[in-house]
Amino acid sequence: MLTIKFQNIVWPDPSVGERLEKGIEAGQVPNLLLYGPPGTGKTTICRAIADRLGVDSVNLYELNGGMNNTVGDLGDLDAKLNNNFSFITEGSNLRLVIYDEIDVLSTEAIKRLKAYMDQHQASVRWLFTTNNPEKLEKIDAAFVNRCYKVPIDFARDGLAQSQYLDLLENAGFGSMNVKTAKELGWSIRSLVNMGGLVPNTPNTPEKRRKKGAFLVDK
Repeated sequence: MLTIKFQNIVWPDPSVGERLEKGIEAGQVPNLLLYGPPGTGKTTICRAIADRLGVDSVNLYELNGGMNNTVGDLGDLDAKLNNNFSFITEGSNLRLVIYDEIDVLSTEAIKRLKAYMDQHQASVRWLFTTNNPEKLEKIDAAFVNRCYKVPIDFARDGLAQSQYLDLLENAGFGSMNVKTAKELGWSIRSLVNMGGLVPNTPNTPEKRRKKGAFLVDK
């Protein structure tokens, strides 16, 4: 299983991580929309953010648009929100919803989510992911505007590409070049599938905590 800590995320745009860290420290966490090609680590990053916020699995609710894309599919979420997440642990004051592939939801489901965001803005934060932000904009631009938009695309410019290559090397895969990265589609998922995430260097805690490296837990 691939896991990652917030402080070890390699952002295509490093300033994004800096701004998010400042927001978390100040207790001002926005709703986020992470967008980019498949396999670039959007869901993994959402889970790292949840970990950084101290949101445990009891207070974290995950959905996928491929399976939950109509108003009817939101029934369970609706019940939990309206019961103020009745399953939350004592002392917790923040709940988190991670919703993958948000662009495949129906127009009515997006409208319902928008209402949920407004109704529960004091206690619930939303982390959405999409491979197709343009489609989501066409469905409901007001919904998109309720989120801080975070691009996760290592192929978009030279700096991001350098970040990706550094990530691979720091994770123990040795020096890699742009040609190899292009063959992988600049995708974290392709890297995992190709190598099983078995680094060439010893998989010790010290190696795994090297700056910028993904953390690998068996």
